[in-house]
Amino acid sequence: MDNPVKDIPIVVNNIFANPDKSALEKEVKRSYIPNFEYHHSLLDVSPKPGSREKVIRLFKFFRGCFWSNKLQINEINFNEESGRMFLDVTQHLQLLFLPWIIAPVRVVVEYYFKRNDEGKYFICRQDDFIEPEVLMSLFIPYFGPLTIRTAKSVTASFSEFVGSIFDLIGWS
Repeated sequence: MDNPVKDIPIVVNNIFANPDKSALEKEVKRSYIPNFEYHHSLLDVSPKPGSREKVIRLFKFFRGCFWSNKLQINEINFNEESGRMFLDVTQHLQLLFLPWIIAPVRVVVEYYFKRNDEGKYFICRQDDFIEPEVLMSLFIPYFGPLTIRTAKSVTASFSEFVGSIFDLIGWS
């Protein structure tokens, strides 16, 4: 990439939303280094020989789980000095097993870039951050997010209770 801020919307669209599914593999091979590192809420791929091909298969799996995916890029922040980018994107996913539901999934993606001798940028690491409620809504619509929110509320109440006990005994 010459300009990550300008180019990343094209890269992301080619990988996850382009109707031409062959664009996915071409784009990953063009934009990512061969020993690419990938972290997602549900999986990790370590940086080693062949990791880019593994990620291509995972991205193909992700695409195969949905009838369609429309992307809405909300915000892009790039720090050229550190080589890091944050991309806030909402994917509107039409679920394969529930085609009448289109689920908006907000993902914050952190990209790490390396620059080669010619000044081109390549992605060497990608971290995807997705709220647990949103992930659960893809597998168990309606009840999944409710379960996660309830668990979070119980955890917060318990933590607050223990914090109160710490205050009473002077532990802080």
